[in-house]
Amino acid sequence: MTPLASILLALLFVVAAVVAAAIVDVPGNSAMVVERRGRFHRVIGAGLHLVWPTREAARAWRFDDRTRITVRLSGAELVLADTRLACRDGREVTIAAELIWRFRDVARAAYAVDDTPRRLRKALLARLAQAAQEREAEELLTHEQEYVSRVAEALNEELAPDGLEVQKLSLSRLAPVKPLAK
Repeated sequence: MTPLASILLALLFVVAAVVAAAIVDVPGNSAMVVERRGRFHRVIGAGLHLVWPTREAARAWRFDDRTRITVRLSGAELVLADTRLACRDGREVTIAAELIWRFRDVARAAYAVDDTPRRLRKALLARLAQAAQEREAEELLTHEQEYVSRVAEALNEELAPDGLEVQKLSLSRLAPVKPLAK
């Protein structure tokens, strides 16, 4: 092999490596954050994309420095098992809830919350407890839909700055701990 052929082959290998490093494949129904020089630049959706390997980096959702997963844009479900909550009249009710949520703003969510499921669970518990304490147990049981919509609205207000959105909140169980006297 001639020296010119060797140089061309090496150059071709380097170009192929740079192009391979520049291609980012984002799975369907997902997104990635592209950073340029360590700062947010843009969000890329599903499909093949080119990023400048020397200037940009495509980052998937980060839970810690070692684990990265891609952000799912569609709704994800959070299930809250039976939880006891106190009402205004001192009685307790048992609540089990299902929360369907999604990322409303991927760019904001990628930097705002370190552990999204824990953040959602904590916010859901706080809002359920707060709304339960504002009502008597019997009123809570008879106006379940109003209670659910009030909690969902409060959650959306709290989670909006983090780029998260509640799509649906439903109670799979709402019952008094002790039967209510008639």
